[in-house]
Amino acid sequence: MAFRDHLAPVIGALVLSAFAHSPPVSAGTLPTEVQVHTLDNGLQVYLAPMDSPGVVSWQLRMAVGSGDETEPGTTGFAHFFEHLMFHDTTTMTREQRQAALNLLGVSDNAWTWTDETVYHAVIPPSALPDLIALEADRFRNLALTPDGVRREAGAVYGEFRKGRTDPLNVALEAHFNAAFDVHPYHHDTIGVEDDIAAMPEQHALAMSFFDTWYRPGQARLVVAGDIDPAATLSLIEQHFGPWEAGPEPPPRPPEPPQEAPRRAYTAWDGGPTNALLLMGWRVPGFDPRSPDAAALSLIEDLLLSDVAPLYRDLVVDDPLTYELWGGSWRWVDPHLFLVTAELRDPADLAEVEARVLAALEPLAQGIDPAVLDRAKGHALRAARLGLDNPTSVAGALGAFTRVDPAPDAIDAFYANFEALTVEDVQRVITTYFVPERLTVTVLDPTQQPPPAPAEPEEEAP
Repeated sequence: MAFRDHLAPVIGALVLSAFAHSPPVSAGTLPTEVQVHTLDNGLQVYLAPMDSPGVVSWQLRMAVGSGDETEPGTTGFAHFFEHLMFHDTTTMTREQRQAALNLLGVSDNAWTWTDETVYHAVIPPSALPDLIALEADRFRNLALTPDGVRREAGAVYGEFRKGRTDPLNVALEAHFNAAFDVHPYHHDTIGVEDDIAAMPEQHALAMSFFDTWYRPGQARLVVAGDIDPAATLSLIEQHFGPWEAGPEPPPRPPEPPQEAPRRAYTAWDGGPTNALLLMGWRVPGFDPRSPDAAALSLIEDLLLSDVAPLYRDLVVDDPLTYELWGGSWRWVDPHLFLVTAELRDPADLAEVEARVLAALEPLAQGIDPAVLDRAKGHALRAARLGLDNPTSVAGALGAFTRVDPAPDAIDAFYANFEALTVEDVQRVITTYFVPERLTVTVLDPTQQPPPAPAEPEEEAP
């Protein structure tokens, strides 16, 4: 078969001038040194050798998500490509690729969100040379056909319709649509229905999207676990080095500052369900070197962990809600700190909203330093204990390097976290958790949304 030519292991060292090298970053937060290399075509490679006999985590992370869908008609295309990347290439069919993976004992998958699309697998070290060749083949040689695009679009439409049966998906879509006017964060990752319905005939648009975004300058390859870094790097350069670079993709439109509180209501006619309350405050994009990012992470624990006063109040002691969760994730651009509540009785919507707002007051006034230290200690221990396997290390490296390419960004974040003071929490609460930054969305299955305000009548000339 033709693809056998791409599976031969490399014999000998490659010319090192093919790379831009960075020195290894000493182990800090991560339990290993990280080697960073940039190929001539712009592909960033992060190698994290670990004492994990027989286990390697592979993550090829493309810096494209629904937040990059700026062109009309392209909502949902980042997620669409999560599906299309498993199609034929110019050298093999998708069935041949799957058969090769089966022989290697490899199961791969992918996911898409607002800021990236991630192709991942956990493999034995013996499979790494062949997997590198197979992955390079599909990223360099994807062969999309109109029929293939048409078939995959049907699967995506089915996924969209299934998602509409989940009230939380419907509420989140309404919430982000209310919170953002210009930035593509305003639409859901799967896309808007009109664009999804048009996908079957969008082969040309799909090819344009692939040519724009699936370039090595948009890619980070993270390999962690039982690896020989030098041999792994040689294989990556052999197979990914010929991947052609492309022009810079279009920038995202900046979202204007929010200047007044916003409120949205969404109806639900999909059968019995519980009321949902979503509260989101506009916060900056994630900067791992900013103390504010560390403080927002700690505020998530202080508000929403299962020992937090608000959680105890609403879920345990006076259980007005079934669930209470949220936080601020590692968004590239300014987004929301979310608090989401699933209520037992929709009559309590106003009361739950009032209690969430009231829970911010002690943080703004200054909490007990002992409470702060306990929360920091618990979060730091949990974070470090979680970084005990190749998949979690690769995931952390990939997430942080999406916003800061230096592998020590994760160390900077946790250094800031450890140094947080009561005053830092106060500053962040009083800066960001203010009415003019707040968007509230309600899904109440017992009521329809209130009527829109009447347009003012024009005076007769």
